[in-house]
Amino acid sequence: MAVALAETATYSARVGEELRTSTVEVVRIDNLPSVSVKRLVADFGGQVKVSGNSVQVTLQSASATLTLGDTEVIAASRFTIQRPPRVYENDIYIDPGDVAPFLTYAFKLDVRTGAATTTADPAAAPTVPSGRKLRVVLDAGHGGTDAGAAGQLGMPEKTITRAIAEKVGKLIASGCDASYTRSEDRQIPTSERVGKANVELKGDLLVSIHVGASASKTASGFEFFCPMGSGDPLSSRSLGLARSMSNAMAESTGLAPRGVRQAPCRIFTNLQVPGVLVEVGCITNATEEALLADPGHQDKLAQGIANGILAYAGAKAQ
Repeated sequence: MAVALAETATYSARVGEELRTSTVEVVRIDNLPSVSVKRLVADFGGQVKVSGNSVQVTLQSASATLTLGDTEVIAASRFTIQRPPRVYENDIYIDPGDVAPFLTYAFKLDVRTGAATTTADPAAAPTVPSGRKLRVVLDAGHGGTDAGAAGQLGMPEKTITRAIAEKVGKLIASGCDASYTRSEDRQIPTSERVGKANVELKGDLLVSIHVGASASKTASGFEFFCPMGSGDPLSSRSLGLARSMSNAMAESTGLAPRGVRQAPCRIFTNLQVPGVLVEVGCITNATEEALLADPGHQDKLAQGIANGILAYAGAKAQ
């Protein structure tokens, strides 16, 4: 059974000399948000052929094969998507967050995601008392003896996350009250960070900034993680914030997002406010490591995070 979510997702990319855009309905299939592969591919000028469990997508003289029940994609090079494709009423569906990586890695398209449009959802609209700004707790991952991940250039994750968190704090000052779980280079246990967000800083939401690492040297891009849950106010608000930030970061950096996921991250344990963990890039990718160490690129990442927070705060005030 498919359940409409009163939501659409928009993707755009230049195919040959033509800029194409696809706006597709997001439905819930097997309790997972899903978009139609046939509709997407047709909008980009391609074709889909289904044979048994094999789904062949042809676009721009290239082809890629999806397999029902499997996350591996066979194209010029093999890669994986977050969740397996699924079938419903003679159509194939994938997660909205898998669309950009699929089109990017399989067909070398520079995919941009547009802002998703949703109907008003009271559960996704956090409440802030009249007369004060949204309190945003910025959590710069790692610190002190916990350096986090590092690449070949040697700049540790803790340095990158702190620099970006400080930039975000300055950028959102016009519309939010920013505070930090750490403002110096010291190690702070995750439980203490959560406690500060809940009690000491009295936050309305938490944004935890990290850098990704992968066994694959080609993995790249930014990705968002939210608390596990389905339909409850905390998870709904967290997802709303993550989607707002993902769209804004795609715009500020010109890069395709890797998606928004729900995952049992430690920073969400006992967190009493909406929370998002963002991995701003993959430090084990040599090209992206150089970008992460570049103050100019950090500015773009911070601007995207800030714009997403401010857009979310504005949506809440309406």
